[in-house]
Amino acid sequence: MTRYILGLNAIYHDPAACLLGDGQILAAAEEERFNRIKHSKFRTLFERLPIHSIEYCLKEGRITFDDIEAVGFSIDPDIPCQFITQNPWNTFFYGYLQFYTVKKVPRYLKEAYHWDVTDKWHWVEHHLCHASSAYFVSPFQEAAVLTIDGIGERCSTWLGYGNKHSLNEIRQISYPQSIGFLWEVICEYLGYTKVDAAKIMGLASYGDPTRYLPQFQQVVNIQEDDFRVEKSLVKGYAIPNQTPFTFFKYHALEALFGERRRPTQPLEQKHYDLAAALQELTNKIIINLCHYLKKETRSKNLVLAGGVALNCVTNELILQRSGFAHVFIQPGAHDAGTALGAAFYLWNHVLGKDKNFVLYHPFLGPEFSVEDIKKTMDHASVSFQQHEKIESVAAKLLSEGNILGWFQGRMEFGPRALGHRSILASPLDAKIVQRLNISIKKREWFRPYAPAVPIENYKFFFQIDNPMLSHQFMLFVAKVNNPTAIPAVVHINGTSRIQLVEKDANPKFHSLLTEFGKITGIPVLLNTSFNRPGEPIVCTPQHALAMFLGTNLDFLVLDNILVSKRTQ
Repeated sequence: MTRYILGLNAIYHDPAACLLGDGQILAAAEEERFNRIKHSKFRTLFERLPIHSIEYCLKEGRITFDDIEAVGFSIDPDIPCQFITQNPWNTFFYGYLQFYTVKKVPRYLKEAYHWDVTDKWHWVEHHLCHASSAYFVSPFQEAAVLTIDGIGERCSTWLGYGNKHSLNEIRQISYPQSIGFLWEVICEYLGYTKVDAAKIMGLASYGDPTRYLPQFQQVVNIQEDDFRVEKSLVKGYAIPNQTPFTFFKYHALEALFGERRRPTQPLEQKHYDLAAALQELTNKIIINLCHYLKKETRSKNLVLAGGVALNCVTNELILQRSGFAHVFIQPGAHDAGTALGAAFYLWNHVLGKDKNFVLYHPFLGPEFSVEDIKKTMDHASVSFQQHEKIESVAAKLLSEGNILGWFQGRMEFGPRALGHRSILASPLDAKIVQRLNISIKKREWFRPYAPAVPIENYKFFFQIDNPMLSHQFMLFVAKVNNPTAIPAVVHINGTSRIQLVEKDANPKFHSLLTEFGKITGIPVLLNTSFNRPGEPIVCTPQHALAMFLGTNLDFLVLDNILVSKRTQ
């Protein structure tokens, strides 16, 4: 009889659910893909609960809630939240959230949805969930573990060791020492939102880190196995009538770097330099922690999780400088991944089950049949054509300079579109980037686009010494051998955030790349997420069609169905 475990995240942002059956992932999804609210940031915890994701997991597993043996929730409200003690307003708001509201979740699920979690519910510490999401789905039977984000209950960074079915803590680093929060406040200081770390990474390549690194080093003390951040930079405090909270005083940063940039103000060189210094500081901190972990564990393997583990520039330096021979980062390393971690922590660590799962691909979300897609097209009165070999048709369209939406199979888990919910274009003409930015993605000019390439062809285009499984998840950068050959996917510093595509894990996308290579001689495509600005990646055929009709995409491919505006 199959034993089912459900993992949930909802505490801060990116709520998600994950269903295991005998230690295998049957389904996993982020709530934003269903409710269409980016990161699912709501005012109250109950609004953030991943109800749609739970319902999807139950449907995919063909079970009811009664069949679930255990439920893990990725926070432990019995661990006092460290930064609620910094300020009376925080004490009230975070105390209410953590010690009162969170503990009501099991009762709420039972009363509102008739999901009885009595005797099934487990609170799991946030960073243990991050660690579990990295180690228990990795290809390693033992590994050093590093998790880095803003904050969990009180921990911002967790260092440990995984061995078979257990996780062992080496040490924690707690708030206010937080790389994640430092990135958030710099994001806002530079005129963006605190979830815009990807934009700061893009800016950093245009800057000189030496200009502002000395100022950073005045307030961030880097040690061999630790780091210290001046509390005034990341100190949490709440202001009445501001929602949800203001996390820092601008003048603490303005004293170091000058007046902050407003969102409407133009970018100047100092903004690029500040971003570059932040990236360099982050590199130094994390490489130091990796060296410490290497010395403590003597492992050849390293796994990472937490929002900071999505920093592909730092990840590449970890490959080069950490001393670890093998590095694994799962594609949902942000908070949504703690749903995976909560489930696997219960299955492996609590129940003591053997580690028997490897996350070879992220395609864990909803899938739609050709019949479902046809019904969507018919309902919208959209004409379409069905092709037996859609990859050849799409490859020819791409080779002619068209941009298309590519919708296939099960939706990706994690923030990166990896060939199932993607916008694709030829990388051969740099001008296509401007068209994407202006008329489709509404994206800042300084942000690069990523290339996808069959794993057997990467050596012709990219400098990768030792391909890892996580190279398939778009989590590392690599130097480009001949930037002029694929100019649309090369950043200003001559690197690309690459995705290697393996045939068994991603067969249709691999076939498309191969067909494009037959036509052009270059089996590489520009791959970016299938979404509009401020919206989550599309989930359903209806979402895909709405974006296609509402933007300047040339074609839409759903399974083996081609939709063209020219034929309507």
